[in-house]
Amino acid sequence: MKGRVLMADHMVKMSEVPKGQKFRFFIDYYGMATLAVIFALVCIIYVVHAFCQPKPDAKVLFASYQDIDVKVQEEVEEKINLQNVDFNGDGHKIIRMNYNFIDEKQKTANPEGYVTLQTKLMTSVGDVTQIFHILDEQAYNLFKERNAVGTYADIEGYETGHDKSEYIKIPLSEIPAFDSKKLGKSGEKLYLTLRPRANAYLDKEKNLINYNNHAKLLAEMMGYAPVN
Repeated sequence: MKGRVLMADHMVKMSEVPKGQKFRFFIDYYGMATLAVIFALVCIIYVVHAFCQPKPDAKVLFASYQDIDVKVQEEVEEKINLQNVDFNGDGHKIIRMNYNFIDEKQKTANPEGYVTLQTKLMTSVGDVTQIFHILDEQAYNLFKERNAVGTYADIEGYETGHDKSEYIKIPLSEIPAFDSKKLGKSGEKLYLTLRPRANAYLDKEKNLINYNNHAKLLAEMMGYAPVN
């Protein structure tokens, strides 16, 4: 019966428990059930909250085999967000930056941490949801070897001034949207590139539209003229 617990050979109501023993009584007989209910509620709230969050319009990977000055990171993130893109048309303009900086010194000082960061970077190579990549020379070469760097043929509908077979490797200092002074020398050693169409799994119309939006944004950031 509700409000009763079997103790010894009879049922005991909560009201029958001595005042000083009620809390202990509750913990002993209802504690696990209460924790289970709380845990279930937290899980439900978390799932609902995650489901209701607006999805990012673009995810940009920023990867480097050297530490990048925080001011450079802030400049890149600020100027990319100023592009005000709403690729998915949900009324929210969200660009998510994913960072992966690998310190080569960790190779000997912290081998396990180094391997973890390397594994994370290799996962990013295969993450087709990240169309834009900002990479240093070493990371760029890794992505290129893994066929994750696009060519100017992937920017359709614009006159880029580059051979279509040329790989996209644009120094940040050459992108008009960025402040080359704030980027400093890092701007010449960090490159913006685009995942190739062949590596983006454009099996659905929405994925194709999303990719074309990225290519269009890159073209507009560089001031490329549309092909008539």
